[in-house]
Amino acid sequence: MGLARLGPVKAALTWYGHASALAQAMERRHQDAPFDIVQSADYRAAGMAVRRLPGRVHVMRCSNAADLYNPDLYTSGPSRGVPGERYRERLEAAAIRRADAVYCPSKFIADHLGARLGMTVGVVRPPRPPVNVAAASPAVLRERYFIHFGQLSPIKGTAWLAGALKHVFEADPAFRMVWIGRGKMGDLKSALDALGPYRANVLLVYPMPKAVLHGWVRGAEAAVLPSLVDNLPNTVIESLTLGIPVIGSAGASIDELVEPGITGELVPIGNERALADAILKVWTGRSGARKGFHWSGPVADSFDPVVAIENWVQFARSAGSPAESRVVTTRISRNVL
Repeated sequence: MGLARLGPVKAALTWYGHASALAQAMERRHQDAPFDIVQSADYRAAGMAVRRLPGRVHVMRCSNAADLYNPDLYTSGPSRGVPGERYRERLEAAAIRRADAVYCPSKFIADHLGARLGMTVGVVRPPRPPVNVAAASPAVLRERYFIHFGQLSPIKGTAWLAGALKHVFEADPAFRMVWIGRGKMGDLKSALDALGPYRANVLLVYPMPKAVLHGWVRGAEAAVLPSLVDNLPNTVIESLTLGIPVIGSAGASIDELVEPGITGELVPIGNERALADAILKVWTGRSGARKGFHWSGPVADSFDPVVAIENWVQFARSAGSPAESRVVTTRISRNVL
């Protein structure tokens, strides 16, 4: 059971206690080897207790927005969720305001937080996740199939995809799909059983080591990753890195990664028919997005580890004075290189 369901006040106090313990541990380490930059996370206000010190920059990375990621928003209308989640949202907002500089990996979340909190939120792309491919089951990889992988949940578009698949199978009963990941088994079973005679056309596979998973991704014709809310999902970056087209949502930050007709297709969020049409367009070769491309260009290059680190350092520099910036640049460069 999550802390938020144990009582909102207890949850808030627990989260603040964790933040204080983290800050105290960091300060003890700071006494031995002073930090130039401290990066904290917004999640559950982990950076709330970090003290401001001259010559030390506190940068906060915002990976989510509680009001967007609350699952109740997608199951019971415009609900704000359980009371503990409202406390969490307030704590995270307070923590964000205490930092010297705040950034998000995606423009989508940065714009949302900036508008909600009335402050400037930067955008800094992270280094791309490593992609290592191991041999996967040849019995599956010899078939043509699309893949949906990662977290299998409503917020990741799994229910939306299940509804779209009904239209896909009506148009082309030969379509095949593989789902790999974690989700609520009851919900997944209900969604797949609703496909009726086409249930056997979707293979549900449990999570597996990343290197094996990437073999399945590389063997697919396309990845269908239609998140309702996201923050530059690794699943999309991994697929594009492997040269696999991504069919995703026109929003939720996926449109910051996918170039329609070249590296994938984008559809309006929640539109089952549009998602089905995009899947069929790629499946039948009517889209210019086909597997085997080399993902390149300014967006792809921004995820190069060296470029990403340089951009992060430059962002941190902008939060300090000119004198502090010179120290940050020198020390971070030496540590990184």
